[in-house]
Amino acid sequence: MRRRAWGTRKHASLRQASCRASAARAPKAVMVAGSGNRHARLSPPGVVQGYAVPQRQRPMSVLSSTGRDGMGMERKQFWALLFVFGSLVLASRLPLAPGQLFSFDDVNFAYAIGHFDPRISQPQPPGYPLFVVETRVLRRLRFKRAGSNLLVLSLAGSIAALLALAWLGGEMAGTSAGWCAAWLLLFHHSFWYGALTSAIRVHLALISAAVAAACYRAWKGERRWIYGSAVALGLSAGIRPEMGALLFPLWAVSAMSAARAAKRPREFLRGLALLAAVVLAWLVPTMLASGGPSSYLRLCWNYLAEQSTLTSGLFGAPESKWGASVVWLCVWTLSSLLAWPLAAALAWRRSDGFGFAWSQVVFLALWFVPSLAFAILVHIADAGQALAMVPAVCLVGGCLISRAVSRLEPWMSREHALLFLIVPSLLIDVLVFFRPGWYHQVQPETGWRAAVEQTWADIDSGLDQTSLGQIRRTVSADDHALRALGTLAAERPERTV
Repeated sequence: MRRRAWGTRKHASLRQASCRASAARAPKAVMVAGSGNRHARLSPPGVVQGYAVPQRQRPMSVLSSTGRDGMGMERKQFWALLFVFGSLVLASRLPLAPGQLFSFDDVNFAYAIGHFDPRISQPQPPGYPLFVVETRVLRRLRFKRAGSNLLVLSLAGSIAALLALAWLGGEMAGTSAGWCAAWLLLFHHSFWYGALTSAIRVHLALISAAVAAACYRAWKGERRWIYGSAVALGLSAGIRPEMGALLFPLWAVSAMSAARAAKRPREFLRGLALLAAVVLAWLVPTMLASGGPSSYLRLCWNYLAEQSTLTSGLFGAPESKWGASVVWLCVWTLSSLLAWPLAAALAWRRSDGFGFAWSQVVFLALWFVPSLAFAILVHIADAGQALAMVPAVCLVGGCLISRAVSRLEPWMSREHALLFLIVPSLLIDVLVFFRPGWYHQVQPETGWRAAVEQTWADIDSGLDQTSLGQIRRTVSADDHALRALGTLAAERPERTV
């Protein structure tokens, strides 16, 4: 009897522990004030005697710690994103494509498809080896014409950049912010112009968004993304070598954050070793094809110094040229901010400002500032070269617009609020892209009036250099030059080289 009683007490204790665990896992009851019904104490949240009761939800920050706001990026949404942005990219780029190689860089890449040698500008230094690999893969897929080859890479890079930015926005602030950021990037005049004129520069936007998205997963403490982001950065550096250096601070801090969260500091060293291995996999063959490490490094430095002498005071550019390049940088990167005051005002909260936590501000700064410093101090001469920074700007705009929508929902639907806030920015970009202006130079004068007039001329020329008119004038000039050369060769072959 004693053994049976002890066993009974033991099983009773186990049953009580099990009941307590079940109660802890079960949803807590909600007491509706003023209901006066004792059964309301036993009802799950939102339900009282069979009737749903709307629950007040705590508003989320624009950049929540989990990156989910009820509309978080899901795998099933990938195909919708691909269809929408793929269709829009094809519809807005294909009809306006120049139909020929647009620049000397394109000609160099066309030669590099057959023979890779940066010493003879096939292509120009630093060689972009993995981008050349992409062109050769397309040639294997029967894209024999160099113009079609580069156009396919430009269109594919544009779509991939939009998907990467939407993914990053979904991770940081929910699907709504990701969609808004991708819409802002889609019709950004620099991105639009770059897609029509330079496939390699469109890859700047893709690399910037994709590496930032991978790094953000590590930033949140996901240990496996130390390696994923290392591979992304290493491969991206093979497409645009300068981006490896510019995005390395972001990767390093993100990887250290993930290693610290996992309490495994050696994970960072392993990620660094993986990054080095991926970089060496393309860097060593590139150096060997360029005559060795010293020859390759000297070639890259001479090319950088030559290009920067026109845009950077550190390399001897005149002050007026350096100032013009800074103004162009602002135009090519920040012009869409003119449409954001309303969204920014609606997104502001007294409790948390614009909703960006300090850690998120640091992440955005590590992503944006190195490329900005490089553009100001070293080189930027084309709107496509600003595409390393444009995705970060569009992401901030998408987060502000998504956060501001809640302020307008009492007066209009969510869809109408999104359109109301995002259309002004799209309209500015479309007007800039289709503006029929031209760039000009003012007469050299002194005084503040001359400075204002020169700044306005630089703004005007910066806007023009991202317009469809600039593309058509360049193509027309190229056609005229080719016809003139043909005529000269036919009439005076002895004087034609």
